[in-house]
Amino acid sequence: MDIYNNAVRHEYVPIPQMTGEAGTVGNALNYSELQDACDTAITMDCEFPEIIARFTEYMISDPQLSVQSNWGAIGGNYYLADDGVMRFHLDENGDIIVGTEWGDFDNNFGKARVNTTTCRGSMIVLNEYYNTPEQPDGVVEYTYDAANLLAFQIVNGKNEDLAKYDTIPKIMLLNQEQQEISRLVEVTNPIVKRYVQEWVTNGDVDATWDAYVNELKGAGIDRIVEIYQTALDRING
Repeated sequence: MDIYNNAVRHEYVPIPQMTGEAGTVGNALNYSELQDACDTAITMDCEFPEIIARFTEYMISDPQLSVQSNWGAIGGNYYLADDGVMRFHLDENGDIIVGTEWGDFDNNFGKARVNTTTCRGSMIVLNEYYNTPEQPDGVVEYTYDAANLLAFQIVNGKNEDLAKYDTIPKIMLLNQEQQEISRLVEVTNPIVKRYVQEWVTNGDVDATWDAYVNELKGAGIDRIVEIYQTALDRING
């Protein structure tokens, strides 16, 4: 499904989350607050690291710049309204109209985002940046889909669902760790894909699960977990 094709999007209707046999409702795929410190690195060869550090701080300390570094510049997906809020151009159906100030993006949110975000560096988009009736000081509209989407998510248990998951933050690996991970996943990824294809086709998960786990262990999955655990412990101090 092309989520940026409005004609296609309108052929679908949202459905509630499905609850599995264990009573769970799946993974949380939407986060309103975004933070990413792993998209900027200062190398040992950098002649003026303090300039890069100050530039990064400048980009993430200004809410409007931080938002634009993630979702694209004003003139692409956004226009700057008279009230100082970055807003979307919407048509009579409430669908986004991508701006053309920076080029012709075929009314495609994704294209405008990619082509007006010149340097996808570290960014912070806090919940308080979103302009809502409860947060009139916010600098950007929350979504072009529905003004009340965040409220709908909360009413339908978003916060409770997020509390169920202990997720791993983005972490930076040392060079030797990244090299070892790259070698290992070249072996483990095909195993995962092969078994998933088998399960989707034949549905024999229980009968082949132990073989799947053993094959992954033989391919080095425990070492992958160990490397990520070491990196996580490192950033947690």
